[in-house]
Amino acid sequence: MTILVVILVVLGVNFIFWGTIGLVRIVVDATKKQSDYNEINYLDGLHKIFPSEVAVMIPAYNEEKVIEKTICSLLKFVDKNNIFVMCDNCNDKTAEIVKNLGVNVLEFPTSNGKAGALDKGIKQLNLTKKFSAILFVDADTIIPKTYLKYALPFFNNKKVMAVAGYAKTLWDPSKLSFLEMFYISHRERVYSMVQTIFKFGQTWKYLNVSPIVPGFASIYRSSALEKIEINPEGLIIEDFNMTFEIHRKKLGIIAHDPKVFAHTQDPHNFHDYFRQVKRWQLGFWQTVRRHGFWKGLFWYSLLLYITEIFLSSIMFLLLPFIILGYFVGFPDFINNNVHLASLLLTIFFVDYLLTLIVAFFQARVHYLWYGLGFVFLRFFDALAFVYTMPKGFFFRSSGRWISPQRR
Repeated sequence: MTILVVILVVLGVNFIFWGTIGLVRIVVDATKKQSDYNEINYLDGLHKIFPSEVAVMIPAYNEEKVIEKTICSLLKFVDKNNIFVMCDNCNDKTAEIVKNLGVNVLEFPTSNGKAGALDKGIKQLNLTKKFSAILFVDADTIIPKTYLKYALPFFNNKKVMAVAGYAKTLWDPSKLSFLEMFYISHRERVYSMVQTIFKFGQTWKYLNVSPIVPGFASIYRSSALEKIEINPEGLIIEDFNMTFEIHRKKLGIIAHDPKVFAHTQDPHNFHDYFRQVKRWQLGFWQTVRRHGFWKGLFWYSLLLYITEIFLSSIMFLLLPFIILGYFVGFPDFINNNVHLASLLLTIFFVDYLLTLIVAFFQARVHYLWYGLGFVFLRFFDALAFVYTMPKGFFFRSSGRWISPQRR
């Protein structure tokens, strides 16, 4: 019974359910004939968008260390006139670097925050009228030249309003210490599981319940952006809200494919890691507060996710107290009802099994030793989820820029 409970808590009903849906999607797509390829990718042969009709927006606040590499990656497949950098009250060389690269730059003398900079830039430059789609890219993101090749065909179906980018972390063990790679590898494992299992199943065209189109490298249809409130007051991040807007206003469906990916720079120290996780979780709860509950498959799916993550988080947060109670002998209930060694080993084994699966599919042997400590970071992930929940309903954010340390 203990093993079953731990498997359900560590893996989760959502993991098992959406993993199964993902497998069904793969099987269904694989059984289609080659002539049905259009249907697999939600295509109906209409409303084709070409790369020349795509604007790229990069919100930036003091990004002199990374902005050049990001723009250079884009210039391999996008014309420089299609790239727009929103320099939001920068006081470093970001704007100078951007101008030297020959792309468009819009400088704001006062801070607007990420969402504010995007919203202000779109309106001032009238981008939704000039372009058919807008690709949002973070300043620390490297976009492969195949991005639009695989992303744009989804928009051939007029029902597709956004294509959610697949996040991969910039991976370079030779340049970072063991501890720095520990945080990065944990984040990469989270990316792999959430996107390959959860999002792949949630974005199946028959369901369409994905709660987030990540803001680091995702593309929206311009007509959808005209109906989305990008920068409402009180939110710390924009991507959860923009996704909820698509679902709440019934604008259309969200597509997702692992081939539509980009590399992002993730935190490499505990301070930045934990602060970013808290920021994401706070943004999630604030979005839930803003939009509230409405009847539909999206919210039923979301409610199941919230319930499970909350219960799982409580379990991880209780572990230190269970361990303490075991050693100090108080309360006796813990000693008499919990076999500590069995519980901890089972939790560790199930969590490490996830690591082995990711290591196998990504062919990264580094996970074998980094993964030994992932279960401890899950404690802080749980802490962030529970800690930010009340703040999300009572705390209003300014949306100000808080970026992790750049490399």
